[in-house]
Amino acid sequence: MLQKILAFSTNRVELFGAQYRAYGILGLLNFPIAYFILHNAMHQDESRMLRILAAILAIPLAFYDYLPKKAQKYLPLYWHGVLLYSFPFFCTYQLLKNNLSLGWLTNMSLALFLFILLVDWLVFLISVLFGAVLGAGVYALFHGFSNFHIQATADDLSLAFNQYSFIIVVGIFFSRHKEIVKLRESLRSMESLAATIAHELRTPLASLSMIAESMKKCLPVLEKYQPSEQKQETQKALELLHSVPERINTTTRNAFIVIDMLLMNLKRKPIMNDYKNCKISTCVELMLSEYPLDESQKKLIHWDQTTNFSFKGHELYVKHILFNLLKNALYYIRAADKGELYIWQEMGKKFNYLYFKDTSQGIPASILPHIFENFYSRTVRGTGVGLAFCKSTMLSFGGDITCDSIEGEYTTFKLAFPVLVATHN
Repeated sequence: MLQKILAFSTNRVELFGAQYRAYGILGLLNFPIAYFILHNAMHQDESRMLRILAAILAIPLAFYDYLPKKAQKYLPLYWHGVLLYSFPFFCTYQLLKNNLSLGWLTNMSLALFLFILLVDWLVFLISVLFGAVLGAGVYALFHGFSNFHIQATADDLSLAFNQYSFIIVVGIFFSRHKEIVKLRESLRSMESLAATIAHELRTPLASLSMIAESMKKCLPVLEKYQPSEQKQETQKALELLHSVPERINTTTRNAFIVIDMLLMNLKRKPIMNDYKNCKISTCVELMLSEYPLDESQKKLIHWDQTTNFSFKGHELYVKHILFNLLKNALYYIRAADKGELYIWQEMGKKFNYLYFKDTSQGIPASILPHIFENFYSRTVRGTGVGLAFCKSTMLSFGGDITCDSIEGEYTTFKLAFPVLVATHN
């Protein structure tokens, strides 16, 4: 459970950032200073120990870059835990301890506003709900509600409720908008970088292919003029040289496939006006013939061709969808050091299906709902755009792609294509 929560926190921080040092310094100064203001000037019932603890918890965030590397792995989880304690838990506890006083109703508004500036909308909602329940529970445990009485007037409570509702609704709206803008900026940056890299790589790769073709033409000439008495000595060297052009061509073809996959995955929206009737078996055969598979990988793939169906779409797009699925399956088979890949089809009344199942390590249940999100990746080398491209493309066909998995056993991707309606002249 801890690993799942850590993975969630890390993912949210990677996507939307965390202001560790800024909040660490703020918390270290704010909680002690606010104690003297609220306790001495406003005569609020303040918990000195809870404020001291909040200030102490802020110290590692203020000096997070000095933490050991092993500890920094847990920094996102610590960040969200500190914020949960410092805002929803602490404020709920203090609000109840002060019997819903006007001063703490106002403090709660400020706390909600600051909190939503520090985290994304999902973490905000989860933390507020969990922290408020925890704060109320701790208050009930230590104080009970037998002597609880509300100090604020009905008008004060109504005004506070309106303020809280406004802050939460508007804050979530702008927080979500900020997240969308950030994702779009990330996508534009990746598109620009990918286009630049592709342009810079295609020229030298094309030059390598030309060199390989030239070598093919020159080698027979060189072989022809070798002295007969040296032929036996140079035979192995010549055999090796004969294999070099094909190796170069194979390597450059593989590199072009990787470049094409990256550029295709970054397409924001498939072009729909060039869709036509295609056969799914043709797309699978293209994928298997063009993807750079070695002999050991080919033995792991089991392609059942007993059925076949047509769909309205684009072979190139489907081929790249299958490239993504094949690349991921082979990666996890290699990582788990076990498993095979099974590809088959099924016919249905409204949809026809193509299945892609690997029996390697599966996907954890906590990660499964997020795999089609942009920039979500389980691998260090991943970009998090491949499966998002698969999803948007399948939806543009009028179909869908879903995933079923059991950790440690299998992962199955199910591609649904609308059944073509027969037309008669």
